[in-house]
Amino acid sequence: MSGQLAESGIISITNDGQKLSSTNYWDLPQAKAGRILLTHVRGALRVLVPNAFLKRQPTFVEEVSKARLVVLSRGPWPSAPGGGLKDAYELLFEDDSDAPLVLHVAAEAMVMALGKADHGREFACLIYTRGFGGTCSLVSEMPGRFRCVPSLPHLKPWSPFDR
Repeated sequence: MSGQLAESGIISITNDGQKLSSTNYWDLPQAKAGRILLTHVRGALRVLVPNAFLKRQPTFVEEVSKARLVVLSRGPWPSAPGGGLKDAYELLFEDDSDAPLVLHVAAEAMVMALGKADHGREFACLIYTRGFGGTCSLVSEMPGRFRCVPSLPHLKPWSPFDR
């Protein structure tokens, strides 16, 4: 069945509480193109990082492991490649450096989206890569905070005064 789901482009996810047990995402065209997938369930943001992305960003796992907090911001991204996006997410991996790791993804990359009502929400952030045999390998875990912002890129550390 999962082969049929992968061929149809339908994402299948099996959860174990906040943890990701399995998914067919790794075999979908989006993953093969290197697109990150975000899922939100039970107070956790799961970031699925496919091998094609890791080939372009080989230090990603090392860099993300240094973060003490991920700040997830949502807003329009007028300067996005291809003419801008009305809705997108920014993941800022706060490591107290002058140049933290930052990812920008289209809102379509989020399953179970967060919105204005969630502003200020705390969550667990779980970073997954494809493990041996297509399993889900948890490579990093950290706390996170969500905010809505006027536009992306925002590139600012978390502040309780963000509105």
